[in-house]
Amino acid sequence: MIQKVNLTIAKTHIVTGKKQTMVATLGVAIGVSIYLFISSLNVGLDDFYNDLVFKSNAHLKVKIPEEVSKELVGEKKDSVQVLLNPKLVSRSQNIVNPAAIEAKIRAYPFIKEATKTVDLQGQIVIGTTKETISITGMEPGIYQKMFGFQEYVIQGDAQNLETYPNGIIVGSGLAKKLKLKLDDIVNIQSFEGVSKTLKVVGIFKYKLPHLDDNLCYVKITTARNLLKKPANYANNIIANVFEFNDVDKYTPGLSQDLKPYIVEDWKTTFSNFFSEQEIRKRMLGAISWAILLVSGFGIYNILSSTIQQKINDISILKAIGFSGRDVIQIFLVESLIMGLMGIFFGLILGTGFIYIMTLMKVGEQSIPIDYVPYLYAKSALLGFLITLCAGYFPAKKAADIDPVKIFRK
Repeated sequence: MIQKVNLTIAKTHIVTGKKQTMVATLGVAIGVSIYLFISSLNVGLDDFYNDLVFKSNAHLKVKIPEEVSKELVGEKKDSVQVLLNPKLVSRSQNIVNPAAIEAKIRAYPFIKEATKTVDLQGQIVIGTTKETISITGMEPGIYQKMFGFQEYVIQGDAQNLETYPNGIIVGSGLAKKLKLKLDDIVNIQSFEGVSKTLKVVGIFKYKLPHLDDNLCYVKITTARNLLKKPANYANNIIANVFEFNDVDKYTPGLSQDLKPYIVEDWKTTFSNFFSEQEIRKRMLGAISWAILLVSGFGIYNILSSTIQQKINDISILKAIGFSGRDVIQIFLVESLIMGLMGIFFGLILGTGFIYIMTLMKVGEQSIPIDYVPYLYAKSALLGFLITLCAGYFPAKKAADIDPVKIFRK
């Protein structure tokens, strides 16, 4: 237990050394605020990029494997090679009996939702204007469950595709470019030579130019018609799992069960993208830790300097009966007072940094940062521990002072 006299001496050191106290407090405040700010930015960026990936991409995708033609050689060593230039084999992108495969996928306990889709390329024609687009044919109800599609529809309703089969939902960038609005009639032409007249029943906005400027959604039956395909046709089956971070655990088993098809998870699809994000996270984390540690060295240096200046006072205290433990308490309390003040002001300063960042925008996109409660607690705890360590070592050095040796000098 801290004795009252020890606390009084520590307070006296704090008050009489105002300049040193302010410098140490400011160091901790800056360290804690930068750590809180960078950690909040890291969490915000993680959420942003996860949202970016999963806006229109499922956790799992059933694919038809690409097959490379093999060189035709005889069994003997002196055989002549017939095929010298291996290439990808052109094969049908049609998944055989997709309904059965979808049902099989849904039966797995870790699958949250699954659906068939039809993807194709085509053109949207308005008068003499033609624009190449990507089209996704989907089942609106299931697509809503998987991606929360309605959240991104800024005009109209995603479920209009259910009630109006000859409808189309276009991206906001495409709508702006072609001056499209709700209830406009457009002509869609597939590269298979099929043309259909569709009505604009919705406009979506992902805030991603490569999607908003090129992507359109139609009902899956419409996409099949554009490709001249039968009612059971699908060239993709996608699925979401309950725990998306564990998706790579399920992929090998699914690929084995669904042969000859392969199952690709989002971690494989976006491996390069997320590797870059991991590097970013570690670099920012290292910077924040370095700043926090530097603030701890500030307290260490100030206490070491104080001990050197007050070495005679410490010797007198020990000579009149203060133990080494008392001396440690005095300087630890002094360190913790400076540290706690620094943590308090650091959390306020960090909140200010976060608030300023939320007001900034890059184009139309706000910078992804938010107030995360557990990061406040983590920043305060780390600031406290670093302050405690920074104060203990100088305090231990002071406790080991031999008053006899000092008096002889």
